[in-house]
Amino acid sequence: MTQQLYLRCKCEILFQRDGNPVTVDDSGGPYTLDVLKGGKLVRVEVMQDGTTVEGKTVIDTPSHILDILSAVDYDSLSDAQKKALSELQAPVTESIKQLVLLLKQELPKFDIDDELIGNCKYEWSIDEKTWQRVPFGLQAYMSMLRIGSLGRAKADHIQDLLSRGEAALIATNHLHRAQAERGLRYKWIDATIAAELAIKEILIRMEPKLEVILTELPSPPLRTLYGEVLKSIAGVSASEDDLKKLGEGSRIRNRLIHSPESVPLDHNKVTNYVQFVDHLIEWLLEVSRIRRRKALQQGIES
Repeated sequence: MTQQLYLRCKCEILFQRDGNPVTVDDSGGPYTLDVLKGGKLVRVEVMQDGTTVEGKTVIDTPSHILDILSAVDYDSLSDAQKKALSELQAPVTESIKQLVLLLKQELPKFDIDDELIGNCKYEWSIDEKTWQRVPFGLQAYMSMLRIGSLGRAKADHIQDLLSRGEAALIATNHLHRAQAERGLRYKWIDATIAAELAIKEILIRMEPKLEVILTELPSPPLRTLYGEVLKSIAGVSASEDDLKKLGEGSRIRNRLIHSPESVPLDHNKVTNYVQFVDHLIEWLLEVSRIRRRKALQQGIES
């Protein structure tokens, strides 16, 4: 016998040092966005305080799950029960993480920590009126930071990405580190890693057969990846000027790794390079999205 119940989870967005909460535009917030995860529709709301998100879903669960949810002490659960509880929570947790990753990628500031969320508190209800805590082991995080402003246009944009199942690029983690890092050497290295990961991730999204080549074999030069390879897959390539910057960026990165004392770095040059990589990744994402839209349109027309 199964029982329909409501499950919700509220988490803190984890931020890096010296920042502030997300600014939620009062004219249209708070914003609720839909995520499909594990066959479950999860509604994730960015709360007005800009520091928390809440995910909700409805599930049909067998009666023995209710016994687990009703347990007073998490430690009293067996390993099998803990696993069942984790599997029950996973779609909501992963939906919240996916949304926060896209917030980190799409908002103009990049202060969200790579850990994304913490202090997640789960509750369940039969009637969506009376809520009870799900047994859990608390893990505390402290944070006080801000990213860019979340308005209706940006919320709609992120909802579109979620609806199409687009995941955030791993490359943006390195880009954010480059932007937050104070040391010029590490800013340059992380920015170059971001550029390298971004083109590989985008190429694999557009042509999955390239995954083995791009992940298992020695990496081609960035100039080749952003030039000839990208053009062969997407029909466009980075400009000649951008290809030159990528080539220089890679050469300097290699010298910074192997003989950093031989590379004098200027603050303005490093800042401009990080901004260049930021814009390049935005361009790559747009190339990928345009190609996907065209493919979908061609599929509809055929």
